[in-house]
Amino acid sequence: MPFKALTQLHVIIGECDNVNQPRVVSELDAYIVLMLRVPILKPLTWLMELKYLRPVLSNWYRKAVYRRLKCEGRL
Repeated sequence: MPFKALTQLHVIIGECDNVNQPRVVSELDAYIVLMLRVPILKPLTWLMELKYLRPVLSNWYRKAVYRRLKCEGRL
């Protein structure tokens, strides 16, 4: 299994919206896209996109994923 597919969430944007070029977003951007679709979570996306908080959240996300995969024996 490819490493990126195992360690990052991937979301395709625009595939169902009649967009000529759908694109794939991953990691924190994928969570933001999904959270924007849930009204109660929309305010959190604003916080996640803050210039100084975003790298911290991204780093925390990667560490949490690696820790979980290591515990499950998949890394």
